[in-house]
Parts: sequence; C-alpha cells; structure tokens
Amino acid sequence: MNAYHILVIILSIALIIFLVLAMVAAGMMIALLMEAKKVAKKAENTAENIEAFSNTLKSVATPIAFVKILTSIFNLKKSKKK
Repeated sequence: MNAYHILVIILSIALIIFLVLAMVAAGMMIALLMEAKKVAKKAENTAENIEAFSNTLKSVATPIAFVKILTSIFNLKKSKKK
C-alpha cells in the first residue's frame, strides 16, 4: 500500500463525512423552513383577525360617538333646566 492508496482512502472518508453532514444539514434546514412556514401562516391569520376586529370597531365606534354626543346634549339641557 503506497501513499496514493492512503490518500484515496483519507479523501474517500472525508467525502463520506462531508456528504453525511450535508444531508443532516439539509434535513435540519427543511425542518426549519417548515416551522417558519407555520409561523408565517399564524402571523397572517393573526393579522387578518386584527384587521377584522379593527373594521368591527370602526363600524361600532361611529354609533357610540353619536350616542355620546346625544347624551352630552341631553345632559346639557337637563343641567340648564335646573
């Protein structure tokens, strides 16, 4: 066995180690990307819920403000009568 054979064996082992590490890293990257996709979907759902809630508040806020104005007007008239 000469130096050439030893070098081929060492390089083959290094290549096997690199390929195994690359496959493990690829698997971890895929798992990470799937988790990021789930987080992005939850964030999108949360944003949609907040948007719907703000639209509901907009539709409710106008009548509430109108009622407050009417209440303050009635209170002013009531206080003037006293």
